[in-house]
Amino acid sequence: MHLPKKVQDNAADLLSRSGGVQLRWMSDKTCRAYMQTHHDKEMLTFFLKEGLATNRADICRTAVLAREGGFYMDLDVELKTPLSDLVNDKTSFMSIYSEHSQTALKSLMAVAPNSPVMEAALLEIRKWYRHANLRENLSDDNTAEKRMGPLTLLRGIRRTVKDICPEKSVAAAMDNEWTCGKEVFQFHRERSLDCKDDASLCSGGRATSPLEDHRIGLFQTGAKKSSSLIGYSRGAWCSSSLCAEEVLSPFATSIHAGHAAFWPIIIGGGIMLLLIFNNMIFGFQDLGLTIVEGIVGKKSNKFQKGC
Repeated sequence: MHLPKKVQDNAADLLSRSGGVQLRWMSDKTCRAYMQTHHDKEMLTFFLKEGLATNRADICRTAVLAREGGFYMDLDVELKTPLSDLVNDKTSFMSIYSEHSQTALKSLMAVAPNSPVMEAALLEIRKWYRHANLRENLSDDNTAEKRMGPLTLLRGIRRTVKDICPEKSVAAAMDNEWTCGKEVFQFHRERSLDCKDDASLCSGGRATSPLEDHRIGLFQTGAKKSSSLIGYSRGAWCSSSLCAEEVLSPFATSIHAGHAAFWPIIIGGGIMLLLIFNNMIFGFQDLGLTIVEGIVGKKSNKFQKGC
């Protein structure tokens, strides 16, 4: 399978700055096999019966990260910094906090193996399918977000805090970095860019682009100044919020690392909905996630496989 060159270049650039990598594609069929091997029949049934590709991606992504840990990043995210710079030696869960929707985003995450947050998110996914009244945002969610992935992740974070450190609460505007028992949470920021005030933030035609998503930036934890821009929610090549027009044919690549110590990284998400395959399962689009294992050295060995 092949992604447009600009998308491949973006992934290659990120991976080259984040250590040696190995890529593995997960289709609907592969995700189904993973669920059969590592999760129970109920979760597999939710996955098989879900007709919305983004929701299937949420299930598969959460199931893999809950067990193996690692990084996850949507392919349409344009990151300007190595993945290892987004976490420190103590981080056990990292995500992006959207100042617009007031929730943690699934577009960029890092979690330690056997993460209680992702296990809690899996439980919230179960509840989502078991109880129809939970398939919408509730007053306790304190967010305008309505999609299953972000909502169940947010609820998973709150459940983890309630279970592990009930003396604390999750504020609507999540703190940049905080602890909960042995868990250390870190949230970078997503906010709108002011292209008039600082044109350097809006290179690559972002300032004049008709796509508003081109003017949404990602900022380092605790940053209030534009100098700490670490990337963009949508790549400059995107012509729609989901980069739909950019995905012209299936994707396949293989980059092999010559070392044995890896961080698992999952790349896919927003763009995978748009990858159309000939071998359709149940009559709908195949779900695509690319799992990437990258060497990041000793800086954050908490995320290493087997630790």
